[in-house]
Amino acid sequence: DKTKAAAFSIKAADLDKEKYEKKFTAASVLYDGSAHELLTVSGLASDDVVSYVMDGKESDKIPSATEPGQYSITVKIKKGSTEKEQANYNTLSLSFVATIERDVAADVQYASAAKTENNVLYYNQNAELTFSVTTKDFDSKLANVMVSKDDGAYQNISDLIWEKKADSDLVYTAKYTISESGSYRFRISYQDVSGNAETRYETNDDILKKIVIDTDKPVIKLSYDKGDISDSDSTTSFPYRRKATITVRDDNLTATPASINVQAVNVKDGSDVSDAYEIGAWQKSSEGTYTCEVSFQQDAKYSIQISSEDQSGNDSEVSDKFIIDTTNPKISISYDNNDGQHGPYFNNASTMTLTVSDDEADYDTLSLPVTVNGDSVSMTLSGLQNGDYEKYGIVLKQFEKEQGELVLSFGKTDN
Repeated sequence: DKTKAAAFSIKAADLDKEKYEKKFTAASVLYDGSAHELLTVSGLASDDVVSYVMDGKESDKIPSATEPGQYSITVKIKKGSTEKEQANYNTLSLSFVATIERDVAADVQYASAAKTENNVLYYNQNAELTFSVTTKDFDSKLANVMVSKDDGAYQNISDLIWEKKADSDLVYTAKYTISESGSYRFRISYQDVSGNAETRYETNDDILKKIVIDTDKPVIKLSYDKGDISDSDSTTSFPYRRKATITVRDDNLTATPASINVQAVNVKDGSDVSDAYEIGAWQKSSEGTYTCEVSFQQDAKYSIQISSEDQSGNDSEVSDKFIIDTTNPKISISYDNNDGQHGPYFNNASTMTLTVSDDEADYDTLSLPVTVNGDSVSMTLSGLQNGDYEKYGIVLKQFEKEQGELVLSFGKTDN
């Protein structure tokens, strides 16, 4: 006969987690200055081997604690009186959280803020706080809640309405709404009739957060060393370099008071102009006020936009657009009749062509200094379209704007 060997393995069994969880109860007790076991255990079999892990330390004794707080405990269970028997079962791990509560506890909860930074909550609207006291025999007269505005003296809040929390026989709450702009700090304390007291929040400003109510937008001012800010409906042209000063004022500005966006393009083709401007660093001129200078250094069409948002989310924006053109226009004059015998004197009608060449090449109004019979006058042509214009005996029969050219036809006069 031939014998064939077969290989097989037996896996360790899992213990019934749901069954064992019922054998342990996490403690929830009131602080009384004495040590309390953090778990109660019942129904374990004689061959159940249990160990407890808390704060990284493992022991076969039920852990205990004295001070108020929450304690995380891991229970490890092995089945079997010997190591050989225990090898037949996987170790079961269970997690529990035990709590020792104070006889008296006072706390505060805050509504969601627009921003929280360095223990300061910023709001751009009303802020609601919920004060709470946990105690067995609550008396509202023993609750002391105080407020300080803008770092002033603390004042008692005497009109709070305390109500029992729906899901607890020990917790009482009162709501308080802040609607006026300013910075606030609160203190809360409670001492019951037995002398048990909660004083953590009585004088420690680091525990209770600072609240800032700010509904005002940052104030942005844009000014120039030369020329004013442009009209919103037009783009003003300036024949000189300019420097802008930006001033931002707000009590709760961020580290960067405002963002500055500048664009500079060629007037003719819209291409970017390099090195056209320079943005300086922000300087603090006074508390809550910052300034920054922007230099416009090249001929270009500029647009500038300044945006500022404070810690509470209030935002403001200022913008401007203008042209810098420091190049003088080129002007030339020609006549269709060059037969004059005595210089610029003609005995027939003559048409003068005035040609203006400039990067802007967009004239709606043209001023002409003219001498008529020895009198110096300034003639302003507006609209630059077909029509008649008569002044000082000169009849301008027609003028047109075509690609920078202005054609003027002079008729015969009596002078």
